[in-house]
Amino acid sequence: MDVIRDAVIIGTGNVAAHLGGALVKSGVPVRQVYGRNLSAAASLAAALDAQPINMPSQITGDASIYILALSDSAYVPFLQSAEMKGKLLVHTAGSIPVSIFSPYTGRYGCLYPLQTFSRSRPLEFRGVTVFVEGSNPATDHLLFTLASRITDHPVMADSERRQRIHLAAVIACNFVNHLMTIAADLLGKEGIAFDVLSPLIRETCSKAIDISPVNAQTGPAFRHDWNVVEKHLELLKSYPEWQHIYDILSRSIATRHPVKSQNPETS
Repeated sequence: MDVIRDAVIIGTGNVAAHLGGALVKSGVPVRQVYGRNLSAAASLAAALDAQPINMPSQITGDASIYILALSDSAYVPFLQSAEMKGKLLVHTAGSIPVSIFSPYTGRYGCLYPLQTFSRSRPLEFRGVTVFVEGSNPATDHLLFTLASRITDHPVMADSERRQRIHLAAVIACNFVNHLMTIAADLLGKEGIAFDVLSPLIRETCSKAIDISPVNAQTGPAFRHDWNVVEKHLELLKSYPEWQHIYDILSRSIATRHPVKSQNPETS
């Protein structure tokens, strides 16, 4: 039976660092870390006890799996520059179909960890949901087995389903974080520390998880309190982009929560 004995990591970013660490912790050694910037490759390789390389020709030809953790636009240029024929190629992207590998090899797939990663912030990888897809049933099984070694939450999902999950993740994570950045900027202009919002943010996230986002919604747009909305828009007149975001989101909230459906207890 085919098993994953070792791995090569292609990429030096946050996903590569966390996934590489999870592999090593699970007993799958990382033999090489490839990056165009040798210094970045060396930094990650040192943490994973691997060999740093920065030329496709240096990639070993006999590793069990080659995991590409790259920006979306970097996949095709790398695949065109490297000799990957017949190798088991796996990417970590939410928005790229696994068929991107089909011109280069017959064995391929995806290990998509649904999480926001920062190099400086430790994270317990076993709690991360990892979506798995392979090019055939045997590869499905092989990658699911590997995912089960690094996480308690492996889930099979094809490329179309994974793209929709990724879209939802971008809205729930990246967009929400950007809104908090705007909030931090607004407070900062008044000399107010962002941490005054910390209890509110924690409760908002906790409540959305516990009772669902739609049931957790509150605020002036939810109440259709347009007097407050207009006052806020006036306060944002010096920041037209933020004003536009506030207006669009307020109208979207009001549309999602018509007056007749409001619950006074959550207003």
